[in-house]
Amino acid sequence: MAIELERLVLLHDGIIPLFWVEGATLEDLRATVETDPVSEEVHHLTEMDGRHLFEIQWSPDVNALVDPMIESGAEVLPATGTVNVWEFRLQFRNRARLATFRERCQDNEVDMHLNALYNPTVPAEKTDDELTAEQYDIIDTAYRNGYWEIPREITMGELAELIGISSNAASQRLRRGLTVLVGEALTPY
Repeated sequence: MAIELERLVLLHDGIIPLFWVEGATLEDLRATVETDPVSEEVHHLTEMDGRHLFEIQWSPDVNALVDPMIESGAEVLPATGTVNVWEFRLQFRNRARLATFRERCQDNEVDMHLNALYNPTVPAEKTDDELTAEQYDIIDTAYRNGYWEIPREITMGELAELIGISSNAASQRLRRGLTVLVGEALTPY
C-alpha cells in the first residue's frame, strides 16, 4: 500500500490530512486505521485512476509531530509513506526554524532522521552545466517509472521508447544529465 499526503487542512481543534492511497481498498484502509493508534476515523472522498482519496481524523497523539511543524512554520512538500514509515519533505523559512522543529521533535520523542538539507540559492545565468529540458525529461521519466528501483521496473529500451529515442541515445542523455546533477550536488555553495 503506497500513501501520499495530498495536504493538511488546519482546523481550530486539529488537523485533517487528505491522503491518496494506491494498492489498497477502502476495507484494507479501514482495517489499518482500526489498528493504528494515531488514526481515529477514515472517510473515502473519491477514487481516480485506481487511487483513492481519504480524509483521516488523527488522534491527539499525532500532535507530537504536527505541532512542531505548525510552530516552526514548516511547509509540507511531498510526503509519502507506508503504514509504518513516512518521508516528509519540509520547507523552512530559515535554519533557525528548522532547528526549532528538530528540538521540538526531540522533546516529543519523535523519531526522525534528516536525509538531506538543501539551501536554495538565487539562480545565476544559465550555463552549460545545467540540465537541458531533454535531460530533465529522461531523468524524470526514469524516476517515475522505476528505473532505479531494485529490481528495475523499466529497462533502458522501454525508457527510450517512452521518450521516443533510441536506447543508445537514451543511455547517453541519461548519463549526461546525471553528470550535471552530480556535479551540482557536489559543488559547494
